[in-house]
Amino acid sequence: MPKSSKLKGENVIKDIYTSNVWLFDDKFMTYSTILSEQTMDTLIQEITQDEQKSSEKGRPDISMIFSDNPEKDNGKVDVVIIELKKLDLKLANREELRSQFKQRARRLLKYYPNKIQRIFFYGIIDFDKEFERSLREDRFIPIFSEEGQIFYGRQQVLYDDENLIEREQYIDITLLSFEAFWKDAERRNSTFLKILKDGFKNKKSE
Repeated sequence: MPKSSKLKGENVIKDIYTSNVWLFDDKFMTYSTILSEQTMDTLIQEITQDEQKSSEKGRPDISMIFSDNPEKDNGKVDVVIIELKKLDLKLANREELRSQFKQRARRLLKYYPNKIQRIFFYGIIDFDKEFERSLREDRFIPIFSEEGQIFYGRQQVLYDDENLIEREQYIDITLLSFEAFWKDAERRNSTFLKILKDGFKNKKSE
């Protein structure tokens, strides 16, 4: 994704050579909006169709909005938040990722379930034994991967709804190493990757 950009779903065929969010899951190709390093305020306005504004200034690396049911327009959406972390961070900086996700969730859950159906959180991060131990302490579980590490966990979040009533919700967080992310995407999307490579070649020859 180009930095500080916004892509709309009606341009998906053109943008397929710009965005590679399909690497996470091909269902994300049905997106209505993708934001790169845009503020939470911008994301909330996209979700609520400008009905709500906030002063949230956090900037997820990548955020996506797509229909929770493409065959039925019920006005609700699914939201995906992706954070990409540098290699060789200290343990404390890696542990901040979970806190960052929970902060994002508190802002978004205010619009659940009226506007948001589900929220998915993905983190691409470097792993070591200390970080894996920290994840297990927080009841994250390892998921089998032929390459790299993948951990999944459910985290409790307390938030205020639209009526400022405190609610409780659990969020799903998936953390992947760079190797696991890339190798898994390569296996799942090998045919798609070949199509894209041919498309890039054709574009260069035009």
